Amino acid sequence: MSNCYDIEIKMDYFYECDSYEDMLEKKKEFEEEVQSHLNYFNQIAKSKKEYYSELKRIYPDYIK
Repeated sequence: MSNCYDIEIKMDYFYECDSYEDMLEKKKEFEEEVQSHLNYFNQIAKSKKEYYSELKRIYPDYIK
């Protein structure tokens, strides 16, 4: 829940710029940050999937 609140604050921040160019620059920075977070979480998900597949290979009776 706090992550949604942080995102809303950041969105408000780039909407309240002095010029349109500043707003576009802040929006670009925001989108890059979001993409960075998504890549990080995808990497974690991939690592977790690889971990469980390896665990299942080693302990086939333990992991279902």
